[in-house]
Amino acid sequence: MCIRVILARAIAQEPDILLLDEPTSALDIHHQIEVMELIKELNTEKGVTVVAVLHDLNLAARFCERLIMIQGGVVVADGTPAEVIVQENLKKLYVMKMFIWNNWIFEKPEVIMVRVLKSHQTKKSPSYPCDLRR
Repeated sequence: MCIRVILARAIAQEPDILLLDEPTSALDIHHQIEVMELIKELNTEKGVTVVAVLHDLNLAARFCERLIMIQGGVVVADGTPAEVIVQENLKKLYVMKMFIWNNWIFEKPEVIMVRVLKSHQTKKSPSYPCDLRR
């Protein structure tokens, strides 16, 4: 509820740019999608530029036109979701077994997190994350 009030206040001011830090944190899935749809609507219908910090790769891929992946203050990747969410970039940030596939409903990449790899397993499993896109 609080994020919707904050967004309503921001919308009332008719901003050109909206800066958001984790706008979906602590929200259930229903409200995450609701908030992201509202933000996307502001961008597409009102022309508001939105810069948001998101840690959920799948939400970012689904709702954002451009992603900038940062680690330790350094830009790791910058581009469309399809350009950024690839094995090479995810390996730089995460020590996890994960798969990437193309979600045909939204035509966006989607990451499936399987499990955290222990450091010795990482060396034995260089093939992860795995790209399952066609």
